[in-house]
Amino acid sequence: MASHGLKEIAMPKGSTSKICLIVSGDPLLRRKLCLTAEKYGFEALEAAGADSAQKCIAKHRLDVVVFGEGENDADTMKAFRALPSKGNVMRPKTIFCGASGEEALELGADWAVGTNPELLDAKVADCLKLLRLL
Repeated sequence: MASHGLKEIAMPKGSTSKICLIVSGDPLLRRKLCLTAEKYGFEALEAAGADSAQKCIAKHRLDVVVFGEGENDADTMKAFRALPSKGNVMRPKTIFCGASGEEALELGADWAVGTNPELLDAKVADCLKLLRLL
């Protein structure tokens, strides 16, 4: 049997974990959301604003993006608006945490969880649990 100069290349074993990008201008909120994502089995990446979020989106195949409005609400919405359009196969699932949740839902967010800090963890956790099952 001729080999035609081809050799078998072992493919590197990739991570089977789902990737969650946390976008927030508020470092404490960003860290809290990362810990929640990691608790539910996601590999969590962080972006402080729209520019760093776009770099992560271009580099990684994301399963979910969590937007947390904090210090820089306008930049969080800018990052949200920069996602591929709803229905695009490259668009990850989205969770929006903040006062602009209704606007985010109108623009295609999958979930909006509001701003109540006592409920935020539980609501984000519920969304992440559902996504782990998909």
